[in-house]
Formats: sequence, structure tokens, C-alpha cells
Amino acid sequence: MLRPLLTGLTVATFALVTAACGTAAPAAPPAATRTVDTIRGPVEIPATATRIVAIGFPEAMALLDLGIVPVGLPTYVPKVPAYDALIANVPRVDDNNQVDVEKVAALKPDLVIGGDFSPSSGIQRAGGALPYEALSAVAPTVLFEWKTAGGNWQDEAARTAAAVGREADMAALAAGMHQKAARIASTHADVLGRTTWDLVSGQPGAPWYLYGPESSHGVVLKEAGVRFGAAAGQQANFVQQSEENFGVLSGTNGLIVAVDAAGDNPLAGQAGYENLAAVRAGHVTATRWFFPAGYQAAELLLADLDTALRAYP
Repeated sequence: MLRPLLTGLTVATFALVTAACGTAAPAAPPAATRTVDTIRGPVEIPATATRIVAIGFPEAMALLDLGIVPVGLPTYVPKVPAYDALIANVPRVDDNNQVDVEKVAALKPDLVIGGDFSPSSGIQRAGGALPYEALSAVAPTVLFEWKTAGGNWQDEAARTAAAVGREADMAALAAGMHQKAARIASTHADVLGRTTWDLVSGQPGAPWYLYGPESSHGVVLKEAGVRFGAAAGQQANFVQQSEENFGVLSGTNGLIVAVDAAGDNPLAGQAGYENLAAVRAGHVTATRWFFPAGYQAAELLLADLDTALRAYP
């Protein structure tokens, strides 16, 4: 009788397990959409967008840093080496700094992503207002806040990553940059403690610009321990200066200058600039990574800063 009893128990147990499995609720399918907060209010977008058009370069850089290649890009995207091969054949969707809705529509996007000044800021972007309603008729369009001189690019990067479900990957990129900045601050603590630096850009025979600690590049250098000179108390992210006003940099120990399209320092040769103590001493770093709005570009700027600090006596 033992074998029939065991067999009966086995069959009964199997039946109970089978019944239990049969009554379990099926797993919920993944959501088809997600809601994103934007400067134009909440926008419902695909949970997994596959044809993204980026109409702002900070958002384009955020996507490219994540390895996501948009099907359309703005004309201006900083020439980060890691991007070159990825975007060589990607169509551009703007003309004269204005988004061309027809070009966007032709790419059949399922998501359009970019940045603009907040409507409450009262600031108008160069090229005029974005055609938001027309873009929204093509595909869900999310616009994140852009601030003057891109000082909030890290927030734009985080929001872009959240829109495509890649928050953890973006957080890892951010951590890498923060670690590099911390190493520079520690390694060069002596030089940083006794020098001041300023960020400048310009063109021959034209006004030049002085950038503050809250600009896109200022926040990166500040994190690395840089103390600003003429721009130390500057509230605006950038201030236009006249050719006659290079003297405001007379007490600055080192300069970081934006190169022109040819890779040259466009301020070289101007009398007021050449007479600066930092220039005469050779403490000028001309960089291609002057406007970092992505973590790879920011790390390239930090590498140039590291080189400049190592060369400082």
C-alpha cells in the first residue's frame, strides 16, 4: 500500500502546484509610453523611442554620450572625436539656427527632443522661437530648459537620459567626470590655491566675452578647484567686453581661450590681449572644448586644464 499512497500524494501535489500556477496573474506588459515634465508641461512619449530627432546640441550630446545616435541633429554639434564617425551621415534639421519642420517630418521621428529658454524667462533664443506646435504635430516634442551659456547642461543631460530610460548610464558618466575633477583639484591643489584663471572667447576686431563660474565650462572648472579672476564676482554667465577692456584681465594668472574653426587662438595679435601678464608669461591654454554640454566634452576640457596646471611653475 505504500507505493500507491506515495504515488497518490505525488499526483495530488502536482495537481495543487499546477492549479496554483494556473491561477497566478500574468505579468503586466511594459508601459508603451512615459510622461516627461518639460518647459511646456507634461508630454507623453514612447517608452522606447527608436527614431529620435535632437534639435538642441546639449540633448544631442547627451544622447551621443549614451551611444544613442539620433536620426536628425542640429547643425551645431561640438566635434567630440567619439562622435565624429557616429554622426558623419546624420541629416541636419535646421537652417540659420531655425528648426526646419519639413526636414524633421521627413525623418519620421517618434520623438523630438531639445532645449529652449523657459517661457517665464522672457529670453528669446537666437533664430527666433521654436516651432513647438508644428513639431508636436509631427511627433511628441519635449523641450528642457536651456539657460544662458548652458550652465545647466548637466540637468539637461539627466532629463534627456530619463526621457530615454537611461538614467543609470548617465549617472555613471557624471560620476566619471566628477572623479576626474576631484583628482585635478587634489593633484594641483598648490597651483590652484595661488592662481586665478579666466575663460574668454572672441574674434579679431570684435568684442570679446568673459565667462563666469556658472557657465557651461565655468561649472566644470569650478568643480576642479579653479578660482576665477576677473569673472569671480560675475553674476551673468557671460559678459561682452570691448577691445579696449582687456585690462580687466590684468590680475588673472592664466587664461583658457576658445579656438576658432581653424584651431587657432583668435585673440592672438591684439595689442590689449598681448600685453596681459598671463599672455606674456605663456599661461594661455587654447581649447576646442570651450563649450562642453556633455560629459565626454567636459572630460576633454578637464584634460586641457590638467595640462595647463602641470605647465604652471
